[in-house]
Amino acid sequence: MSHGITEIDRGVVWGTTWHGLPQYLQLDRPVTYQEAMEVLNFPMKKRQLWRTSPLGGYELSNAWEIVRTDTGDALVPFVGSKFQVIGNEKLLEHVNDTVLKEFPQLQIESVGTLWRGATTFVNLKVNDIQIPGDDSQTLNRIMWWNPLGKGSYRTCAHNVRVVCANTLAAAAGSGQETHTKIAHTKSGGVKIAAALDTLARHFLELEALGTTLKELATARMTEGEPEGFLKRYLPIPGTLEKDDPIAAEGTSQFKARKLIMNRFCRYDNGMDDNTAGSRYGMLQAVTYECDHEKLTPAKDRGMVIWDGITGNRAGRKAEALELLTTVDKFAE
Repeated sequence: MSHGITEIDRGVVWGTTWHGLPQYLQLDRPVTYQEAMEVLNFPMKKRQLWRTSPLGGYELSNAWEIVRTDTGDALVPFVGSKFQVIGNEKLLEHVNDTVLKEFPQLQIESVGTLWRGATTFVNLKVNDIQIPGDDSQTLNRIMWWNPLGKGSYRTCAHNVRVVCANTLAAAAGSGQETHTKIAHTKSGGVKIAAALDTLARHFLELEALGTTLKELATARMTEGEPEGFLKRYLPIPGTLEKDDPIAAEGTSQFKARKLIMNRFCRYDNGMDDNTAGSRYGMLQAVTYECDHEKLTPAKDRGMVIWDGITGNRAGRKAEALELLTTVDKFAE
């Protein structure tokens, strides 16, 4: 099973999928609102749990579960009294009536469910960016997803360098973090639409990320700067690197630096020499190593891709972008 995609999950994608599972329909055009609605429109309800009573028999407990009523699956085994179930179709409807109507150039690129419907997501394509000296395209996207029982509603902006499906969380625009968390409360639907609207304006009016990447592509790293950046980005704790270089070489930070440097020095990635040797090239080297981690049965490609947009890998790449755009000189 590709990570999170079970036999009852469904999705529609404009383009191809890395997993090729039949549950996800592949199209040669944008996903329509009606097609997205068919994927997300399944019934859920919050159901109070019972427990054994000390006096015998059963009594209601101060705990609830979220149930998918069309299949009987318990999507979330335990939530509190304030948790509100807002149907995913209601969120899509609200976004369609606000964000998509105000910004008709936005297109639905993908929509789907994971873990039997416990997580749902919608991905909106904003625009394409062509970086000088890079044969591949970069796509700007905004996304919202609903991880029931695994945290708040989330929205984020991200981009993907198509050549190898590298994902880079986009912390663009005055250092502003684009990930937003919204609690599962009564006002959650309104707040998530407002957060998406802010992201849409951010990309459509400023296009700050595209400008930043193009500037990084012209900022060639001089001698000593790649090493200086990696020491800043992946510091080895304490004074180990200075006092015991041999021991420092055994640290995970040192090993990660070596992998990134090897990738940075390779020019087989669709970029010309100048672009590959720039700060943009370094950013892509970091992104590549974050997203091409060795796979295991418990950590397949789906998990790595998802984490590259929403999790720890996304944070690591955003940190690299922040350093590369704010620090003037890395050489010692």
